[in-house]
Amino acid sequence: MGAYNATCCPDHRTGCAVGYACVGDSFCQAQHSTDPLVQRMPRYPLCRIRDTSLLQLRGLLVRENHLLAYFSSHGARENQQAIVVVHGAARNADDYFCTMLDLIDDSSMWVVAPWFLGEDQTVDASFLSWNDLDARGSDNPWRYGAEARNSSISSFEAMDALVDYLLQTTKHVTVVGHSAGGQFVQRWGLLSSLDAFRNRIRVVVTNPSSYAYLSPERYDEDRAQWMIPNAEKTCPEYNRWQWGLDVVPGNFSNIVPQYVKSAIIGMNGTDHLIHRFADRDIIYLVGGQDRCNVSQYDTDGWCFSHGLETTCMDLWQGTNRLERHVRYVESMRRVGITQHRHSIVPNVGHDHSLMFHSNEGRNAILAAHEIAEMIRYDEAQS
Repeated sequence: MGAYNATCCPDHRTGCAVGYACVGDSFCQAQHSTDPLVQRMPRYPLCRIRDTSLLQLRGLLVRENHLLAYFSSHGARENQQAIVVVHGAARNADDYFCTMLDLIDDSSMWVVAPWFLGEDQTVDASFLSWNDLDARGSDNPWRYGAEARNSSISSFEAMDALVDYLLQTTKHVTVVGHSAGGQFVQRWGLLSSLDAFRNRIRVVVTNPSSYAYLSPERYDEDRAQWMIPNAEKTCPEYNRWQWGLDVVPGNFSNIVPQYVKSAIIGMNGTDHLIHRFADRDIIYLVGGQDRCNVSQYDTDGWCFSHGLETTCMDLWQGTNRLERHVRYVESMRRVGITQHRHSIVPNVGHDHSLMFHSNEGRNAILAAHEIAEMIRYDEAQS
């Protein structure tokens, strides 16, 4: 299902997100009258696997006999476009895979869903898996490039290998992630050195809880202005990687993956990194109702935050995902990045199915005419 504890509707074809009940023929009604977000939400189609062979777990050789687990709509063959969809903190790659299959109706599109296995999800010793927590206590460290439990391979290196593999037989790859997956693709899209980013890769970032900022500036709510915080007084780690680009020695510098250190330091300054990032095809989407900052049910304004991170490092980016999206977009403008596109998806909260199936989601992920133009340009240059 597309949301935490989601509900299947009686028609067996649609569903509602957590906190909502199926009402009428086409919408979901909030079960809590004090819900501060929205009383009605659209339903989304339940994903259905038409061929059970699609749920066969595959493995991509990254290096040193280690495999990245993934699901795939078919094997390698000539395709115009591949779509890579990255799961969230629940690591439910099969759910995301199914949702993306429902979105497309073109068999020429290759859908792949990598699975960043957790500590209790190891299926075979040869498959890469990641710790549930890092030394800082942050969960799902794969989302910022952590090295695997059973190898020195970074999750970003694994994604590089997957995209490079897809590009051998396809013209264009769109990489989309939601929630923790949105965090992953934003950071990977920033640091990856794949040459194909020039015109063969698109990254779609949806509803992340935090971003890797490109400068130490943050918006100060009390002063109503952008400024560089006094880190020692307010939040010493606020600009460390995963929230910023600081990878210099510090309390937690030992947990910064080597891939990340090499990518940032190897660019000889953040100006070069920003310039390269500005030229990449990146789209940011956020649900207009993904503004819950409440994690408990016993509040006056009930809502479910879906694991919104609330450390001081996160709160310097905003109090909820919608606010963090708006601030991050402004932060990019302040460092000269205006090419990246961004949209707010109306009437949608923290739900990957509704985000992907929205008009904004479809346009960003599929974008047939834009992808065709990129392919023609690439062929003309080769």
